[in-house]
Amino acid sequence: GHSPKPASSDADSAAHTALVQMLQAVHQTSQSVKEAVGGDCPVFQQECPFKKCVTSSGMPLALALEIRSWGLIIDSAAGADAAVQPGESARPLDPSDYGEGLASKLKVGTQEAHKAAENVHFLREFIKGKVPREVYGQMVVNLYHVYQALEDCMEKCADHPMVDPLYFPEELTRAQALAEDAEFFMGSGWRETTPPSAVAREYVARLRELAEDAPELLVPHAYTRYLGDLSGGQVLKRCAIRGMQLPKDGGGVSFFTFKRIADHTKFKNMYRARLDALDADTEVADLMVAEANFAFDLNTRMFQELDLLLGYTAAPAEPVKPPPVSPKSQKSAQAQLPKA
Repeated sequence: GHSPKPASSDADSAAHTALVQMLQAVHQTSQSVKEAVGGDCPVFQQECPFKKCVTSSGMPLALALEIRSWGLIIDSAAGADAAVQPGESARPLDPSDYGEGLASKLKVGTQEAHKAAENVHFLREFIKGKVPREVYGQMVVNLYHVYQALEDCMEKCADHPMVDPLYFPEELTRAQALAEDAEFFMGSGWRETTPPSAVAREYVARLRELAEDAPELLVPHAYTRYLGDLSGGQVLKRCAIRGMQLPKDGGGVSFFTFKRIADHTKFKNMYRARLDALDADTEVADLMVAEANFAFDLNTRMFQELDLLLGYTAAPAEPVKPPPVSPKSQKSAQAQLPKA
């Protein structure tokens, strides 16, 4: 039998109905204002007043970081090769959501991803199903070390006011999944037999440095990695299963499987909104964008190391110097330390 309905549920549904009616009224009012003033609200045409966090170029931080997501390299490489499912593309939000000026800035920003994709053979070969398991296994091991460091650092800095809103260990943590995939491809002794690459070690060192000196700069690393995983990573998952004839039970693709996120698109939109609502001034937002550029560079160079394993001999990209950690972010890091 059904348990009796709690008395509060009637009140809840009445409140819910009232809320829906209120939102509908707001929507109708805004539509009639739109017709009256002819076109969109002038305030919203400049930029959405609810997006607190903007860079010095006027771009919302979420968008500025998103065009530096590693997932965009995949999108560029996949082109027509991989049918992208609805809600899965790594392309950022529609620039028209943000007004005209940003569309051109976005275009420039995403050109970097396209250029990187052209110089990375691994992804194009992978999408065609031509990457041997041991090379893919090396990528998995590299990523295991990167995510282990990222997730340790996020946990260590979880109380930082800018890290906390974007800390979702239950939903996003990848290190354990990557360890499972590493064992699948490289055998149970993978930790002894397969060390991380030079760039993976450089990536780990950078994350640990930020946890000490500027925890807010972990945010662009988390944002660009996880959003890439939830977007372009899903294209790679299908290519992996097809290209390496993986079992149907999900063996070998744990990395791309987010068991605790039912709706990727909803989660990404929530994550973007949280980033855009961070209480970061323009200077910090710009530092985050510089750090996202550095993360993008690290990801590109990790792919180029895999190119060498595939036999491509093109000179890898020159390492970019990591952006300086500003005195301001050091002050904020100091402020986080408990008083002696």
